[in-house]
Amino acid sequence: MRASAKMTSLGLGVIAMLTAGCAAAEGGSLDWNSFGTLAATNARLDWGDYTQNNLQPHGTGRSQTVSIDTDSRLGGQLSWHGGDFGAQVQIVSEYRPDGSFDPYLSWANLTYAVNSQWKLRIGRIGLDSFLFSDSRLIGLTYHTVRLPVEVYRLLPLYDSDGVDSNVRWQWGDWRQTTEVVAGHKTVVNVQRSHVHSTDVYGIFHTAEQGPWTLHMAYQQRRVDNQSPPLGHFYSMGLRYDDSNWIAYGEAVRTTSFTALGRPLIREGAYATVGYRWGVLTPFALISGLQQRSNSGQLPVAQQSQAIGLRWDWARHADLKIQWDHVQPSAGSYGTEQNVLPGTPKGQAFQVFTLTTDFAY
Repeated sequence: MRASAKMTSLGLGVIAMLTAGCAAAEGGSLDWNSFGTLAATNARLDWGDYTQNNLQPHGTGRSQTVSIDTDSRLGGQLSWHGGDFGAQVQIVSEYRPDGSFDPYLSWANLTYAVNSQWKLRIGRIGLDSFLFSDSRLIGLTYHTVRLPVEVYRLLPLYDSDGVDSNVRWQWGDWRQTTEVVAGHKTVVNVQRSHVHSTDVYGIFHTAEQGPWTLHMAYQQRRVDNQSPPLGHFYSMGLRYDDSNWIAYGEAVRTTSFTALGRPLIREGAYATVGYRWGVLTPFALISGLQQRSNSGQLPVAQQSQAIGLRWDWARHADLKIQWDHVQPSAGSYGTEQNVLPGTPKGQAFQVFTLTTDFAY
């Protein structure tokens, strides 16, 4: 194990122990929250696997007709607040690159409130790169069965080990939150390779007013499996949620390089609209992913459309059903994994998913 990895493990262990110590101390408040999704996903294709991201080794399709692994997860979060200090640990079990559901620490950090508007954190911190970054693992917080793979797979770096600064401020009627982060992270991919990201820097901004939420993000990092190593990430998202109508969407652009130095530029976007009708919310989604450069590799590009229904059958639980039509672009297998050699490119297929989410 590299020295930096050992130090990271040691640091996270210290933070976890400090959190437990804070929880045992007198005073302050201790909160426990749990969340999860149980899903059954069926992709009608026999030439590859439909997966939620490129860190899942198998999915539904060629490997198995119905997959419970693809969209299911279980998580818990322990938070302590006492005066100007706080601590937070989040543990998640979901389908991992090694094919297991071994739990891992997605968050483990300590917080210090400089004042009522300014907070500092140290430890493992979630990166606010997307509109739903903070809640992407909690299916109850959005209406589709999963966040669009054409967008959310573009940045598999969802957290980093480091520090951040979070400032809340007001501009007219708009509530503003600006966050700056610095850190590093190692990700293990499905080939069991350790991909090291260093010099991870980001600035994330959210503006809220009434039913509107605007989110913007920029992130850069140096990755040891590309040359030159520097990559960039840009995103913008907008959400409207008022009474019956819900609408949200995001646009993302990533720039990086292959191991051979060829530019790799990708753009993804989606739009979702839904209408609340009592405890039922029918919804529709359109999304797409395009490659804007000639990287010398097979392009990853596809479009999809989906319709579905969410039923809030309990205060803290829902049931969702969704049908997707996925169309890989000409000359591409889309985002699918484990493609059978010799398969013609650009073949469309359907995905059917049934999920139930809970959060307490």
